[in-house]
Amino acid sequence: MYRYTTGDVYTIRLTLKTNRGCDATVTKNFRLYEVKPFAGNDTILARGKPCA
Repeated sequence: MYRYTTGDVYTIRLTLKTNRGCDATVTKNFRLYEVKPFAGNDTILARGKPCA
């Protein structure tokens, strides 16, 4: 397991080796999107009160 700390395009390589001496490698690029959610400042509205 590996944890990526930032969004970017990464190359991943998976190598498989069998007990009979065979091997195979698969390489794949993938884009990891970095998300920084922000829902805004908290706001409370009360019925009958004017908005500021």
